[in-house]
Amino acid sequence: MIRNLIYLILFSFLVSCSYEFPVADEEFSSGNIDLTTYIAVGDNYSAGFMNGALYTSGQEKSFPAILSEQFTKAGSNNNEFLQPVVSSENGYNPIASEPAHFYGKWIYKFSNVTDEDPILRLTPGELLKPYTGEKNNINNFSVPLVKSFQLERTDLTNNIYYERFASDPGTGTLLNDIKSANPSFFTLWLGMYDVLNYAMSGGSSGQVDPPSDPEQIQEYDMTPADVFEESISDIIGRLLENPETKGIVATLPYISDLPFFYFRQYNFMRLDGSKLSQARSFTKPFNLAVIAHNMEPDNEKRPMIDFNDNGATLYPQPLVVVDGSLCDAVYPDGSTLPKIRQLTEEELVLFTISETKVNKGGLGSIIPVGEELYLTKNQVHELRTRIDSYNQVINALADEYNGRLVVVDLNSIIHEISITGKIDAWGQLTTQEQFDYNGVPLGARLGYNSIFSLDGLHFNPRGNAFVTNRFIQKMNDNFGSNIPLVDVNQFVGNTVEE
Repeated sequence: MIRNLIYLILFSFLVSCSYEFPVADEEFSSGNIDLTTYIAVGDNYSAGFMNGALYTSGQEKSFPAILSEQFTKAGSNNNEFLQPVVSSENGYNPIASEPAHFYGKWIYKFSNVTDEDPILRLTPGELLKPYTGEKNNINNFSVPLVKSFQLERTDLTNNIYYERFASDPGTGTLLNDIKSANPSFFTLWLGMYDVLNYAMSGGSSGQVDPPSDPEQIQEYDMTPADVFEESISDIIGRLLENPETKGIVATLPYISDLPFFYFRQYNFMRLDGSKLSQARSFTKPFNLAVIAHNMEPDNEKRPMIDFNDNGATLYPQPLVVVDGSLCDAVYPDGSTLPKIRQLTEEELVLFTISETKVNKGGLGSIIPVGEELYLTKNQVHELRTRIDSYNQVINALADEYNGRLVVVDLNSIIHEISITGKIDAWGQLTTQEQFDYNGVPLGARLGYNSIFSLDGLHFNPRGNAFVTNRFIQKMNDNFGSNIPLVDVNQFVGNTVEE
């Protein structure tokens, strides 16, 4: 069967690319770090969230869990690393779920024995079960969907993930719970959800610059830079109140370096002969009205919509989208001209757009794409600028606590990897460069060797193992430790389920 052939080829590839991870003939140590009580603070990225959900086996391969295992090899942190496990193998998928449809994680699966490629599918969702472990002994305080300023909010127990292990629901705060753990060492990777909700909604549901009052910042707003600075400064200050405590904090990657925002191109649409004719008929009166509007000297110009002639092939076509920022205009009869245009190269199409509805259902041609499914050039710029400001805060705090707090630059390394997975509208890689690590390339799309899980946002076990090594290397370089690196090849990327 074709499926068995695929598995054989994949197995042969992995064997041929096997790499014997070097093990130094020396004694490992934690240097001048006290790893007696290691805790992790963060959001989805530290919690083990992957494939769109938080579920048990994903938590088991969170980067803090992998890191803690390496600490034991250095003769420190021999206590069990406790995470508030959800006891669910599918979890709840907040990205894909709707009021009428309750979904779990995404998986790859063959729909039948003749398939050459697996298909992305959703599993049934599962309600999160109460955490029955020792709440006072938790090590991983990472809470999915949490924003930086919410760690000090008493209403964070409205978060379905934190409510499971909150020590004092409705009265206490996550930051107080963290402080109660008395950490001797911590990792902090927090801030992605200060921008991600805005980005994942296409910027249509939130504000770029909401009021600098945490009480007024809504779910889909971008957190202002000054609010982030105040929150992170307070968190790190509280964590470092004990003069013997040390920590490591990570910079944040750009959203444009996550497959969710680059997997599809602005012009991935294909129109065959009949659909092309239909699209041109649809836009002809629109374009005539635009020409008339633009001829008026005092009018703000409106862009025309132009579909390329296919010729012998199905030429890539820029999607037609709704853009409420366009100026008002009218048809010759006085009726309102719709505010639509085509996407440009600097704009990003979200992974959640339906390829079937685009290429078969008319979405993007005769049915404009809604603003919730793409990011404009200005929005991409605003997101990049905001993340830059967050990272400047992180680096400044490391300077302030020099010798006790160091920064691992995940922003730069994720950017370097993501470049290797970006393609043009024809499906061709935009670079022939690849990122090799442990003898094999790390993928940046959603293939078997990818570091990104099937949601295109979070890392899979392989990606978390790679991230772990970035933390370890930075610790070894700055704290006199000799903690062994992880063999990334022992961790899977994306797999196919039966």
